[in-house]
Amino acid sequence: MNTDKLYIDKPTKTVELTLPVYGEIILIVKDGQVVRYETKTTNKLE
Repeated sequence: MNTDKLYIDKPTKTVELTLPVYGEIILIVKDGQVVRYETKTTNKLE
């Protein structure tokens, strides 16, 4: 399965986040820069 990715460009490096199939990503931004991120993954019951 091919998952989507989110790229965050930082002054010293690029951070690659793999998006969860079900869930959310929270970006904490300060002065226009991402300073922290949280990834929550949930599972779908079939």
